Parts: sequence; structure tokens; C-alpha cells
Amino acid sequence: MNPFDPKLPAIASDAKVKTCHVFHCFHAMRKMGQSFRRDVFANFAGLNVAHVDAIIAALEAHNALPRLAEERKPQARGSRLPEGWKAPDEYIQWAIAERYWTPQDTQKEAAIFADYWTGQGTTKIDWLATWRNWVRRSNREDGPRPQGGTADPKMVLKAKINHWERNHPYEEDDAQVKAWREELASNVVQLRREA
Repeated sequence: MNPFDPKLPAIASDAKVKTCHVFHCFHAMRKMGQSFRRDVFANFAGLNVAHVDAIIAALEAHNALPRLAEERKPQARGSRLPEGWKAPDEYIQWAIAERYWTPQDTQKEAAIFADYWTGQGTTKIDWLATWRNWVRRSNREDGPRPQGGTADPKMVLKAKINHWERNHPYEEDDAQVKAWREELASNVVQLRREA
């Protein structure tokens, strides 16, 4: 609520107080949240507790009660891409599964990404999401799509899982996706044993 809010005079009229009292009461309630005390505010504003009760009732009647400070979510703060940033393995693997690029092409794209965003000096809250959007919009040609039994099964599973996550971002994994994840995890374990 600001001093020019059109509801302010109506609320003040209903509560039979000055508009400044409604304005200050509103902001004190919002700022103090659960620790707001009617008697303390009444004493501060030179009002009776009955006046403060009338202000609160009028605010409620006009559906103008403040959201309490505790209810507000803290704003996430962005960060800049650090100097000398190298794409984490998670970023690289996601791009390979998404666009079927070679690891070398993916590293080249990551270097372009790093140069661009370091030069921009822009802050971002989620750099992984920024990377995913960058990869999706890249002009770099996709790698050859896996066909038949010649594809790396690990890459095919990652591509299937990524496709599911893209198309069902707010759903829990279904049985098929869980099976893919388990197969991928066991495949990774098997590859580590062989190495």
C-alpha cells in the first residue's frame, strides 16, 4: 500500500481515523508480522486500542490486510559466471545427451558460453538452466542420432531420461523412467568396474 492507494481513504473513513494512521498501521503490521502489538502501535500513533482494532477490521473488510514479512519468500540472488569457468561434467553430459554432440564439440560450445557470459558480466540465479537454454538455442549442428543397435546405450538412456524431464517437469518418474534410471546407474557401475 502506498500513500496514493485509492482504498486508503475508504478504509480510513470506515475506521474513523486519518489516512496516515491506516497507512502507518498497515506497514507496521507488514513489517513486524506476528510481533505487531496493537497497544504499542496505539501508544506510538496517539490512538486508542479501539482505533487500531477499527483499522484492522476496515483493512480486513476491504481485503487489504498486509502479507506478513515472514510470509514473503526471500529473493534469490544471482551470481556472475566466475573467471576461468569450466563446464562441470553434469553440463557436458547433459549437452551430449540433448544434442548428440561429441565431447569435443560440447567443450567448444562451453568455451563460447563462458566467453559470452563472462564478457556480459550478467548475474544469473541458475547457471545450469542458462546452459540448457544456451544448448537448445545453439546453431551448432546436432550430432548423428543413434540408430539401431549401434548407439552407446548409456547415451540413449540419458537422452530418454532428458526427454522425459523436459516434457514432464513437474511429474514424478513413472515406472519406465525409474527403470531407465536404474539401468543407467547399473550401467555406470559396470563401466567403472571394467575401467
